[in-house]
Amino acid sequence: MTSYYARARCALWIGHPKAGEYLHAYDKVLTRYAAAGCARRAASILDMPPDARSRLLPLGILEAGKAIAKDPNNPAHTKLQAALKAAER
Repeated sequence: MTSYYARARCALWIGHPKAGEYLHAYDKVLTRYAAAGCARRAASILDMPPDARSRLLPLGILEAGKAIAKDPNNPAHTKLQAALKAAER
C-alpha cells in the first residue's frame, strides 16, 4: 500500500498525466486503515503552503473521505473534508 501512496503523491506533485489513475489505484488498495491516520495525512496536506497544497488536494480529499467512511460519526473528519474541498476552489 505504501508504494501506491508514494506513487500517487509523487505523480500529483509533479503533475504527471497518470496522477488520477494512480490516485484511483491507491484508493482501491486502501482497504485496511485507521480513520485517524487518514485524517492526519489529510490535515497535513491542508496545513501545507498554498502552492504545495493545491498539488496534493485530491489526495487529501481522498484521505478525508476514507476517514469519514471508517468513522462517520466524527464531525472533525467532515469538517476536514469540507475545508479541503473549499481550498480546492
